[in-house]
Amino acid sequence: MSVPGSGADPLTTNQPAVCRGAEFSMDQMDYSLRPGVFWTLLLILFNSTPSNQECIAGKPIVDPPGLVVKYGDPATATCRTPYDMDVIGWNATVGAASEENTQQLVWTVPSVTDWSLGRGITCVTSSMEHGQCQTHLPITIYKIPERVTLVLLYPPVPLIEGRVYTLYCMVRNVAPLANLTVRWFGGDKAWANADIVSVEGEEVAMVKYRLLITASSEDHRASYSCAAQLDLNTAEPIPDTRSNSVLLEVLYKPRVVNASMDVSLKPESRLDLICEGEGNPSPSYLWKHNRAVLASENKTTLSIESVSWTHAGVYECIITNTQGDVTVSIKVDVEVPSLTVTGVLVWIAGIVAALGVGVGVGAAIVEYRRTKRGHYQLRKHRARSKAVEATALQETAAVAHHQEKEKDYRPT
Repeated sequence: MSVPGSGADPLTTNQPAVCRGAEFSMDQMDYSLRPGVFWTLLLILFNSTPSNQECIAGKPIVDPPGLVVKYGDPATATCRTPYDMDVIGWNATVGAASEENTQQLVWTVPSVTDWSLGRGITCVTSSMEHGQCQTHLPITIYKIPERVTLVLLYPPVPLIEGRVYTLYCMVRNVAPLANLTVRWFGGDKAWANADIVSVEGEEVAMVKYRLLITASSEDHRASYSCAAQLDLNTAEPIPDTRSNSVLLEVLYKPRVVNASMDVSLKPESRLDLICEGEGNPSPSYLWKHNRAVLASENKTTLSIESVSWTHAGVYECIITNTQGDVTVSIKVDVEVPSLTVTGVLVWIAGIVAALGVGVGVGAAIVEYRRTKRGHYQLRKHRARSKAVEATALQETAAVAHHQEKEKDYRPT
């Protein structure tokens, strides 16, 4: 209702009557007033007395001194004073109440759905003896997010190692924004820092957060998610709201996970060289010995049953996939056995025998035999060359010519 000639009551507009009514007489006129109007008019009346404008008795005590209320839950608070006050009341947009000649008054609402209560309410006491006093009760209304969504912006399939990508965490219908923290989770790591990209809404907001990541091999098959957490002073911790999970796939060049060291072996020993790598996509293997490709060895292990001095040298294992390659070098030494006197003699005998065979073969290649007719005949040999044949023919012709001359000069 409104007081005649004063317009609508600004403190009680659109507010339901909560507590008891009261009768107040002014200028021999009776008005049936709601509690909020009743104590408000009394305060105006007391303010007209200069000596009562100050708070003499001390501010009223409000319990609790602050409220943290979940949206839709009930709320209550009590205002107390050690003295009987002419009037005590709650100045609130919802649940306003007042009472006469009492030391306390309870404010209560069954369900907090009016966001204006977030500005707080005030308990006011007034009397001619103790003056006018008031205490403000701050109220924080919070709303757990309805949903949290994680999105990878324009994801190629799959990611490429070394490139930068953007993750978005979208938090829908949350309050208050000042107490909101977004945490990120990736594999066994966690972050609490992120950039706010956009905010929509006032009391209840939809917020978009951004996280930049540089793809690496550690991110391959890692699950990313985010969580919205309201950090408020509540009796029980407010549970966080988790997003969906995004499983990343990252292409990266091979890296060595296991490889043999340089080795020295005795002749006829077994040789096993290991070269293991991992990458995405799965790598292939190429083995080289002294820069010569071992074409058939596309595997992680190179084995030789019995080594000799020909197996000594540097072995290279090249691990390759579409993103690059890495090379492992392994040096292999094959020991030369020490020579005894007997061994030296056997070695020399072998050389001499080899030389003897060579000389015999060389002597057997070209052999001349003189015939009764005075001609030289070249023995046939499979390995005879054309140059030797030509020389033999020339020599035979020369001998025949010489014999003819001797016949001419023979005496008769």
